[in-house]
Amino acid sequence: MTDLCASPALAPRDALRLPFGVGYVVLHRGAGLAIAFARAATWPARAYARRRTVALLAQMDGRQLADIGLTRSDVIEAAHESLFGDPRALLDQRARERADKAIQGLRS
Repeated sequence: MTDLCASPALAPRDALRLPFGVGYVVLHRGAGLAIAFARAATWPARAYARRRTVALLAQMDGRQLADIGLTRSDVIEAAHESLFGDPRALLDQRARERADKAIQGLRS
């Protein structure tokens, strides 16, 4: 099933949201082949967006990276992530690990 909605926030959580003109095309999980095609068609744009995020982080200095819970080595490691991987997931994991350690340090 395919719907058109005005905002991605209005789409169901299990739907794939694709920007399309002024709204979003929402493909529900039951539309397996359509979802596979949509993911394949939008992969280059998603890969570019992920790489652009890492490039912007690489321009930050160490203090700015520390403010968001990252180090220069985290960004370098994310930049070496596979083209098919998601470097943002690695960066998110590292930042969460540091935040958890900081919270545990405050508790003890």
